[in-house]
Amino acid sequence: MSVTCLDIIHIMEQLAPKKLAESWDNVGLILGDEKKKIHKILVALDPSMEVIEEAVELEADMLLTHHPILFNGAKSIGPSTPEGAQILKMIQHNMVLYSAHTNLDCAKGGLNDYLAHKCKLKSTKLLNKTTTRSLYKLVVFVPIGHSEEVREAMCNSDAGHIDQYSDCTFSSKGTGTFKPLKGSNPYIGQIDKLEHVDEVRIETVVFESKLSETIRSMKEVHPYEEVAYDIYKVEQEGLAYGYGRIGKLENTLSLKAYAHLLKQELNLPSVRVVGDLEASISNVAVCTGSGMEFRYDAVRSGADVYVTGDMKYHNALDMKALGLNLIDVGHYGSEIIVTSMLKAYLENHFGNEIVIHESKKNIDPFIVI
Repeated sequence: MSVTCLDIIHIMEQLAPKKLAESWDNVGLILGDEKKKIHKILVALDPSMEVIEEAVELEADMLLTHHPILFNGAKSIGPSTPEGAQILKMIQHNMVLYSAHTNLDCAKGGLNDYLAHKCKLKSTKLLNKTTTRSLYKLVVFVPIGHSEEVREAMCNSDAGHIDQYSDCTFSSKGTGTFKPLKGSNPYIGQIDKLEHVDEVRIETVVFESKLSETIRSMKEVHPYEEVAYDIYKVEQEGLAYGYGRIGKLENTLSLKAYAHLLKQELNLPSVRVVGDLEASISNVAVCTGSGMEFRYDAVRSGADVYVTGDMKYHNALDMKALGLNLIDVGHYGSEIIVTSMLKAYLENHFGNEIVIHESKKNIDPFIVI
């Protein structure tokens, strides 16, 4: 079976829905035809000219990046600007460009969760919540003998997810009544005769974004001509998304020892550290990219150290005064892990149907001497 760009978009947006992106961001399919067949993908942090030329050399059909291009509306595209030259190069080689940026940062199982994993954190929670998915209760009434088929159809549409559990439903038996009227075509019963039918009530929870799909899948396998079902808005909070994570180390380390551990885990030549190198580190907050705007969230969370990138001098002084240790792994250092993360994610879904390469041309623009 051939894989299309649209197939990959569908899988990517299961992980990182576009609606999670910031309003200023430019995510999703940026360049190319969604119907294009994809045989080879290059995964990269940035769509730099060096990376695009690498994709051309590999004969990749698709470039999948974390950082997008065209943040602002372009008035014209030409070779005189870096972005224009990059776009023209991709067009010349019939290449598709797809980017997952702030939506991937915020997503459950996204880049911040992966950074927390690389930083050896356990029992992680959100550092800064940005949005919550609305949750609904879907109830449907099914004649006995068809309940399992209907239940499976709903759960296969991603209904029934509660945190780390799937296929969460509740069923109870009862008696349904109805009278088929003239012009109907009942699966059970006769026209103008009141029927009493042994039925199963199946209920489950569904995220708002999956509600229409779940109802459609349920109706496709339900035997009744007119399906009886109810939808209720659930008051409790649904799945929350946001930036950064806070978690615990399995064993307490000194700030100095933890900084060395991060250098090893993130494969970095150096990191910048603020604080007492002999301080005990147990609670750790992390955020990919430029995460200093969430530094007070790290303080409020009770973190012993905050790991992020793009740290500024006066921010470092303020946090030191508040007693929060800092480790600056750099913007690049906190996000280059996206290539291995997305490669593994796509291979898990597509297996050998497509070839996926990690870019070797993504490099930190800063040189440490």
